[in-house]
Amino acid sequence: MFLDDTLYASLEVAGGKYNFSFLFTYNIISSRERVDMDKKEASYFINGEQYIKFSLTEKTLYVLGMIDSILSMLHIIDPDKYQTIKNKVRNLTSSQLRKVLDDYLKKNPQGLSFCVARSFLYALDEIIQE
Repeated sequence: MFLDDTLYASLEVAGGKYNFSFLFTYNIISSRERVDMDKKEASYFINGEQYIKFSLTEKTLYVLGMIDSILSMLHIIDPDKYQTIKNKVRNLTSSQLRKVLDDYLKKNPQGLSFCVARSFLYALDEIIQE
């Protein structure tokens, strides 16, 4: 099953013909209208407060979309950091990767007011330093 596959397998899919986690993440956010257009923050950012209200499935798919995006960008702009993060998360399941972000937000509640992608980057920095 997709959600129980390892992150490494999902990244291989993302690197191929289709980027499933991004498509699923986009559909969840747009179909549930999670983004409040009246917020002062740009409407396309999901903050930690919004993220913690997602279901487990929504959180997992959102995190997979973020890791796909982060690794895709890092591969181009910082190949060394790309390799470091990829090696660290390679054997994590999608649920374990979601837990990395969830645990970070529990330990750092100030992150709830930030764009959740920023908090996820901080969480990744913490696990690569372990």
